Amino acid sequence: MFKRALFVLAVFSLITSAGAQEDVAPTPTPRRAALVVTDQVGQEFALVLDQVDMTRPGYAVVYAYDERDRLADRAPMGAVALAAGSHRNVVVPLRLATLRRYGYIGTTRPVLVRLHTDDGDGRFFYRFVGKGDVPLTEGSRTFERTVQYRQGDNGTILDQTLTNGAVTVDAVFLVKDALLVVRDGEDGGVLGSAALAAGSHRFVRIALDADALSGAGYGLEPRPMTLTSEPLGGGGASPASPDAGALQLAAMLSLPVEGLPDIPTDGTLRLELGPDGMAVVLYNVTLTQTSFIALHAVDADGNVVESPVLGRAGRRNAGTHRRIVINISKNQAPVLGDKAVLWVHLDDGDRSFRYPASDLPAEVNGVPLSFEVTLY
Repeated sequence: MFKRALFVLAVFSLITSAGAQEDVAPTPTPRRAALVVTDQVGQEFALVLDQVDMTRPGYAVVYAYDERDRLADRAPMGAVALAAGSHRNVVVPLRLATLRRYGYIGTTRPVLVRLHTDDGDGRFFYRFVGKGDVPLTEGSRTFERTVQYRQGDNGTILDQTLTNGAVTVDAVFLVKDALLVVRDGEDGGVLGSAALAAGSHRFVRIALDADALSGAGYGLEPRPMTLTSEPLGGGGASPASPDAGALQLAAMLSLPVEGLPDIPTDGTLRLELGPDGMAVVLYNVTLTQTSFIALHAVDADGNVVESPVLGRAGRRNAGTHRRIVINISKNQAPVLGDKAVLWVHLDDGDRSFRYPASDLPAEVNGVPLSFEVTLY
């Protein structure tokens, strides 16, 4: 049974002390070692081990097989350090170059997983000469498993409202250069695309065609969309028929309410002392889509300080809100007479405020919509 690899952003370096952080806190040392791993499509440059029981500190090591099905034991694909104890869902990052060299991109091939001991120097090294980090044994028994593995593309995209004409893909892992194509989830029509190089990417924005959205019937009610990785040069001209291992994701997309958000002010904003420290209060705020409202400082030259923010309100849905409280961050110290601006940051769908990486402010003609205030 193929299984989905866990989310991995770490860059693997084989000859290091770490290679690895444990999946969970160490447990009591088991009486016997054990290794459980199943066939899988590795979609984030990693192999996931279901269970590893270590009777002493050591490593879980992954080896490739060459084109003649010989064990390529001189250069492991990846290794992860483990303390003595029982471990679940152990993630072993793999080298993309090794995956390519031995033909694991889009093709199912065997890999060997073996448990090794640690000789105490904190880094994995073994050359099959009986020295260094030798295989873990109990009597004459070693602990190794051969499973089938294929490397594919993967990523994460969440349900969201169109933000500044684009959708945001939270994470993308590509084994080769590809075209990311957003399609109507019902008829397969292309809504937008973006070319990306092989590797790991975070918070990828893909602009969508307004006419295509309108023609497909997208509106305030969520409608399905799909995201696929396709060969460069195809242009997304026809509905995707992705290769094995290609990215295939689905999410819901809706369009924002027409018009602009509004924060009524008279140009001033009162600093108040509340139960959680300093705060400002907004009244009768209109939001056109799910958003965060942030208070940004203005420096001596009149420039908006984009990050860190003075404070922000929690996530709010589209509609009119009678009262919104923005708590001032404890490490910020605005004073009476300071200039500031309120920005409405449009939620990219992940429900977390991550500006400036994502959650961009609403714009008018390419400029953030700003509500200027003086604190008093």
